[in-house]
Amino acid sequence: MEEELKRINDLHLWDFEVAEHDGDTLLILGSNDFVYYYYLEAEFRGVTFTDVPARFSHAQFRLGKDAVVWINAEADFGATEFEIQATGLEIRIGKVYYYDRKDLQPGRTDRRPGSIGGAVSIKPKPSVVVFVADVRRVSTFYREIASMEVLIDEDDYSVMEVEGLQLVIHRLRGEPAVDPAAIRVREDSYVKLCLPVASIAAARSLAAANGGAIKSAEHEWEARGFRACDGHDPEGNVIQIRESAG
Repeated sequence: MEEELKRINDLHLWDFEVAEHDGDTLLILGSNDFVYYYYLEAEFRGVTFTDVPARFSHAQFRLGKDAVVWINAEADFGATEFEIQATGLEIRIGKVYYYDRKDLQPGRTDRRPGSIGGAVSIKPKPSVVVFVADVRRVSTFYREIASMEVLIDEDDYSVMEVEGLQLVIHRLRGEPAVDPAAIRVREDSYVKLCLPVASIAAARSLAAANGGAIKSAEHEWEARGFRACDGHDPEGNVIQIRESAG
C-alpha cells in the first residue's frame, strides 16, 4: 500500500470525503473542486477499523506498522490524525464530472463512484467562485438581487446560475465572520463581479434588505446598451449590477 499512498499524496488534492463505507470496504474520493468533479477514488478493502470523518482536507497519507494507514488532515474540529486498518488499497485516478445538467453529453457520470475512465462532459459553463465566511448570508444576497436559480445548496458552498453564468459561494475555512455594522468594502480588489438585473432600483432595495448595498442613483452610468451601478455584498466584495438601457 505504501506506493499507492505516495501516489495519493503526489496528487496534492485539497479535499476528501467518504463516499461509501459498506462492511469491510471504505471508499474515499478526492478533489480540488467537489462542486463539479472528483479526481481520486481510494478503495480500502479488508477494513476492520476506521475513524475517518465524512469530510477532511489537506491530507497526508502514510503507512504505519501492521498495515495501519495514518492520515494527517484538517477536519471541522481542527487538524488531527485519523486511522484506517485495512488489508488492501486500490486507487483510481481521473476526472469524473457530476452535476444534473441537461446539456451534458450521453455517457456523462452523475456522482457515481467506480466511473473513472468513462466520464464525458461538454465544455462547462462560465463560473465565478466567491470565498466567504457566511455561505448562507451571501448566497441569499446574490439569489435575491439577481433572481438566480439555486443549483446546489450545501452548508459549505452553494451554486447558483443566471443567464448562463454559474456563481459559486464557497466557505473559506478560518475566515472570521464579518460584522454587518462594520463592513469593509474591498475597493482594492482586482476583479469585479457584474450581474444582470431587471431593475437597478429594485435590486438596490433588495441589496439593502439582505445585508449589502448598491450605490445611489447618481452613481449610475451607461455604456454599450446597459445601465450600471456599483455596490457590495454582505462581506464587502465589490459588485456591479446592470439593467438594459433600452
